[in-house]
Amino acid sequence: MNKRVLVVTLKYPPVYSGYGNQISSVMEEVLSITDSINFTVLTTNNCNTTQNTQPRVINLGISIKNQLLSSFFFGVHVFFWAILHKNTFDSIHCISAHGHTAIPCIYAGKLLKKSTYIKVTQAEFRKTIKKLSWLHKLIRNFRIRLTSKADYYIAISKQIESDLQAVGINQEQIVKIPNGVNTKTYTKRNVNDSSNVRKRFGLDNNLIILLYAGALNRRKGTYDLLEATRRLSKKSLRDFTLVLCGPDHENIIETIVNNNTEYSFVKYLGRVDNMSEIYKASDVFVLPSYSEGLPNVLLEATVSGVASIGSQIGGVTDILKSTSLLFHPGDIEKMETLLDRLISDDKYRQYIADTCYTESSKEFSLENVARSYIKFYQSI
Repeated sequence: MNKRVLVVTLKYPPVYSGYGNQISSVMEEVLSITDSINFTVLTTNNCNTTQNTQPRVINLGISIKNQLLSSFFFGVHVFFWAILHKNTFDSIHCISAHGHTAIPCIYAGKLLKKSTYIKVTQAEFRKTIKKLSWLHKLIRNFRIRLTSKADYYIAISKQIESDLQAVGINQEQIVKIPNGVNTKTYTKRNVNDSSNVRKRFGLDNNLIILLYAGALNRRKGTYDLLEATRRLSKKSLRDFTLVLCGPDHENIIETIVNNNTEYSFVKYLGRVDNMSEIYKASDVFVLPSYSEGLPNVLLEATVSGVASIGSQIGGVTDILKSTSLLFHPGDIEKMETLLDRLISDDKYRQYIADTCYTESSKEFSLENVARSYIKFYQSI
């Protein structure tokens, strides 16, 4: 018997979004393995597909510039769409625990007596968030109460699983399925690949390439990374280039990098579509974030055979299991020390690269993740 899954995601390709890209990849892999699962996707993107296409994508977006209002009306639209089309799906898979999408999904499911499961990708259920005002804490706790009524929760990391347990979610309601990475797209780098890609992107073949991929902002630790590498550039015995890929949300490149000769080692590539190529050109990947779920970019870097380090937070520690590759968020000195060793010691860097590749390619392959989802869908 076919299982008909209604997938609700605010963002979906071609619009860039980590969680949107992830569910798109998972569904594609699921459909390549079995024809017993049918997907209907509700999103805000203008990417409607035909009735017979899988996955079927339906645009419920409303053209409103204010993102908060747009999210709210999307949630309302999802609720009424589900009520009006109740015979077209068996369960609801919400790709966010944020209230504007999770709450309409949960209560539509309860009204229709259909199973609802929420994928938790960030710290939405963590009660101990610092620097929140009493009003924000009150609103947050109220939202957690409302979103704690789903039938199941998909936890992508150990930290998220712990967060769910801490707010009273029963263990039997928690399904541990991590994000997955396509090991056919992201393949282990080799010397020839690296040389060819560097030539195309204008990167010096004789330099160590440090890579960061993601939004450039304070939460992602971009300022810390720039400071750590600035210090390192003054004392390192080997020259390096820091390559930054991603949208610059806080105008960091223009205000800090371009106006300071101390950052001459930085190369900003902006948004990059073919990240699999950039990983091949890189020697070291660094993720200095203050908050992460289970970061796709770190999974991609490790299965590409790039030696990686990151902040000791959330799902980063699920990927980088050795504490020798981790630093506390904001610890610029420790980040600098870890980078210095990876830059200066070729054998150590290769050992870390091989270890990262071996661990991630086994545990986080997209095929394994898709099979976990198939098993879960069929069990409901």
